[in-house]
Amino acid sequence: MNDIIVVFNVAAWEYNDDQKINNLITRSLNQNPYIQFFYNTNNHSKIISNGEKMYIGSANATDHTKNNLEAGVIIDDEDCNKKS
Repeated sequence: MNDIIVVFNVAAWEYNDDQKINNLITRSLNQNPYIQFFYNTNNHSKIISNGEKMYIGSANATDHTKNNLEAGVIIDDEDCNKKS
């Protein structure tokens, strides 16, 4: 199994945050039922980890931002990615 952890926030666009969050989680879990989501309204960065590598950055996964230039880092240091 490939457990993935995602920490995210959702910006308000066309409809309420609850519907956007539900749609995002439903679509993602249909692809991989082992994703763990953590929603944080105070966090703008996106944090994604599969236990071996971790992405921390500002990139958004929406059509509204597909042409934006974003920044992020990928950490693949084994000691940094160990689960406590």
